[in-house]
Amino acid sequence: MKPSVRRTVLIAVLTAGVLALSILEKAVTATLPLPPGVRLGLGNVLVLFAAAALGLPSALIITLLKAGFAFLTGGAVAGLLSLSGGVLSVLVMTAALKLFKKKLSYIGVSALGAVAHNLGQLLAVSLTVGSGVYWALAPVLLVSGVAFGAVTGLTLNAVMPALKRFMPEKGTQGTQGAQGAQGAEKGPEAGGQGPGKESAAPITKE
Repeated sequence: MKPSVRRTVLIAVLTAGVLALSILEKAVTATLPLPPGVRLGLGNVLVLFAAAALGLPSALIITLLKAGFAFLTGGAVAGLLSLSGGVLSVLVMTAALKLFKKKLSYIGVSALGAVAHNLGQLLAVSLTVGSGVYWALAPVLLVSGVAFGAVTGLTLNAVMPALKRFMPEKGTQGTQGAQGAQGAEKGPEAGGQGPGKESAAPITKE
């Protein structure tokens, strides 16, 4: 299979997975006594994988498609919240992957992305309603973002061996190079990460 076709298929599969997890999350969240605005972020497992394995453009495509799905199924507000939180989250996670590489695990990157997601949604709501009243939820959303973001990172660590089977071949990732792939395979050499935690360096298939 040509690299471009393989990448397109992988983006489609990841998008379908993100949408399925979002639907599942909505059903599960309705049964839990969570504070307003708090979400589990199940789909972020695959979004973080896309950012690490395919790079920023592919992760943004998945995020935009997810926002479009939220708009079609939940209305304009749901679409706006998904878009604002998702885009900011992807930008922060991609920046963390590039800047920190082996110094930060997927748990840390995911926590940063979750916090950015919540802050992006708060900003969007505040600008839409013209009031900063929703910033009262910021402490709760920051804490929940770190907590559920860490869970997302742990989940990605657990499923990474299976996901690596679908990674693009080395050299097809564009801006992501072989150095990042080696970092992901060998694991961190600094930063105080415990055993079994993947390095958050960009990854490719050997």
